[in-house]
Amino acid sequence: MIYYYIVTALISFVEMILIFRMTRKARFSVSCLMMSIVVTICNCGYLAIAASSNTEEALLANKITYTGGMFLPYFLMINVAELSNIKLPKQFTAIVFMCITVLLYFIMTVGSNQLYYKSATIEMHDGVTYLIKEYGIVHDFYLVYLYSMGVAALYIIIYGAIKKNNKVSRRTVLMLMIMWTATTFSYTIERILGLRFELVPISYIIFITLLILIFTRATMYDMSANVTNVYERMEKYGYIAFDRKMRYMSSNAFAERLFPELNKCKIDQTIRDAGDILGHIIDKIANEDFEGEYIDIDDRIIGLKIDYLVTGNSGRNKGYLVEFNDETERQGYINQLSKTNEQLELKMKQAHELSLEAQVANRAKSDFLASMSHEIRTPINAVIGMNTMILRESKDDQIIEYAKDIEHSAQILLRTINDILDFSKVESGKLDIVNDRYCPMHLIDDCYRMINIRATDKGLNLVIENDANIPKGLIGDDTRVRQIMINLLTNAVKYTREGQVRLKVGGETRDHNTYVLRVEVSDTGIGIKPENIDKIFDDFKRVDDKKTKSIEGTGLGLYISKQIAGLMDGNITVTSTYGEGSTFVLEVPQTIDNPAPVGKFDPDNIHREAEADVSYDADLTKLNGKILVVDDVEMNLRVMTRLLKDSDLTIDTALSGAQSIEMAKETQYDIIFMDHMMPEMDGIDTLKAMKAIPDFANADTPVIMLTANAISGVEEEYLGAGFDGYLAKPVKLNLLQDIINKYIKG
Repeated sequence: MIYYYIVTALISFVEMILIFRMTRKARFSVSCLMMSIVVTICNCGYLAIAASSNTEEALLANKITYTGGMFLPYFLMINVAELSNIKLPKQFTAIVFMCITVLLYFIMTVGSNQLYYKSATIEMHDGVTYLIKEYGIVHDFYLVYLYSMGVAALYIIIYGAIKKNNKVSRRTVLMLMIMWTATTFSYTIERILGLRFELVPISYIIFITLLILIFTRATMYDMSANVTNVYERMEKYGYIAFDRKMRYMSSNAFAERLFPELNKCKIDQTIRDAGDILGHIIDKIANEDFEGEYIDIDDRIIGLKIDYLVTGNSGRNKGYLVEFNDETERQGYINQLSKTNEQLELKMKQAHELSLEAQVANRAKSDFLASMSHEIRTPINAVIGMNTMILRESKDDQIIEYAKDIEHSAQILLRTINDILDFSKVESGKLDIVNDRYCPMHLIDDCYRMINIRATDKGLNLVIENDANIPKGLIGDDTRVRQIMINLLTNAVKYTREGQVRLKVGGETRDHNTYVLRVEVSDTGIGIKPENIDKIFDDFKRVDDKKTKSIEGTGLGLYISKQIAGLMDGNITVTSTYGEGSTFVLEVPQTIDNPAPVGKFDPDNIHREAEADVSYDADLTKLNGKILVVDDVEMNLRVMTRLLKDSDLTIDTALSGAQSIEMAKETQYDIIFMDHMMPEMDGIDTLKAMKAIPDFANADTPVIMLTANAISGVEEEYLGAGFDGYLAKPVKLNLLQDIINKYIKG
């Protein structure tokens, strides 16, 4: 039976990695990715319970399961609403997160209270541990929350199918119903029959598999919806979208006025009883005759254009886009040249209005990213913090291994959020270079693990070589260096049909403090023509279209890599022989932190070496003093307290800005950690109020901003507001230790 839990956990992890790759590759739904991460955490928790050797371990694993399980209904609701084309109210999200917070508190305090479990014991059957629980009153509240969310999801599915008419695919509705039924049925059967065998883990796998199928198709619907939003603003332009099998996807009001038969069509249906003109257009698509022409409809001249419908970054054709524009008045304008100036003024006014709209949209995007960063990083802070406790305190090797899997999943979610934030930085030209200490061997290991599977799938040999004398410790932006290396290796694999891809890492010492890191990526791929060498680093540029037409990519990767290299005072060069292969070379100066040689790359040992440097191994025994932590979320206060429990620090906590002010009036602290987004009085207002107090006991005490807001430029804003430092959530223990050491001596 233990293999059942191992297999379900592994499949969940594989599905999460698949969705993560699809998210980065084709702008897959982020809500679907979060759902898969939560399911992976749940199934790893079930596995941990099954492998527990005592009640304490089983309860700890049960907390992990619930940590993911609490967010499962919420992300289910988000996915269902997104696929049903329904926007959820903000009040609903606030109520759900309030319920999650309350329930997590009681779950995490099981053992110190009997409100959730009156009692809990374990039983062993066939090598599997089962947690036998006697439920308390709060558990009944959890069941109400769970089934309420399930009923709400069912209501949204039915409402979207009935009220949205042809805006929601019948296939999507059917798969959503199957997904909902599988999850609800499995959980309900367990509750009614009291089965010892857990049906939920396998139902989660079915659940995520259906989500992948739905969202793979839904990317077409999302793209069609985006096209609709653009065309609805222009009264004299129309479009019809078809998929590759000539099934109807969407159209706008202008096209539906031209062709009334479209009003009877639903998504995924083949158009029947098409009129003469629409039938002519369908025949042109079938024959791939994409030449533009003018057609006469009701004495109006309509321009016709047919093109491929492309989604995501793959560059592959997903369907067809038929565009119409009313050329009747334009033909009249040609005969009325005197109105040209009026037209130009109108266009300038429209451009100005669009510019204002773009500015408003940009501000809204920044506000959204800041809010999203805070709302998502806050629960991640609890997940990573509590998991750190497991890694620090557990003595069971198997439990530690499971906790490391959870840590890895949480870090993937964190990197996903960081990628979303970086997207705005690249667009606005505000991409920051953040230098920190790192080991170059970890970069090589990351690249090997990320690229080797893809190379193996294509039958390519991935060769890794490195100079053993590379300094073991460097200072630079390892995240950006890794990003460039992954970009170059990914391109090499994409454009190589057979042979090998080689990564060679070395460099040279320029002076006693600078090491020029040299990364060389070579392949045996299609190569680049000499006349195209200077064009490959242009944005949105792909050369040799005949050979690369079927290869995925937008042409932005090398352009962005070149810009990042320049920001780090480095450079990327290329040499290539057409038909034989290419070699890309990155050279970037880094500061030497530890001159000891790094040694040769060994994929079997380097990962364990990297694990020895993780933040939960920080030495806290020498820390002493008195600190105040201010946060409106009790879970975050508990995380900070437990992270520092091995130190000699006296830790006071406050749940609001007003409470922290009263405490700081009476007690002298060495450091104050202040959250930003708190109700009534936020962190910035609290700091201002403290500074305005005459003869304040903590007037010279450093105040550190501790926040989940990690958007670009926010650290500078906090320092400008008077804070002495900045620490982002989720909290990294080594960075927390550095800040405390900076302000508390001895």
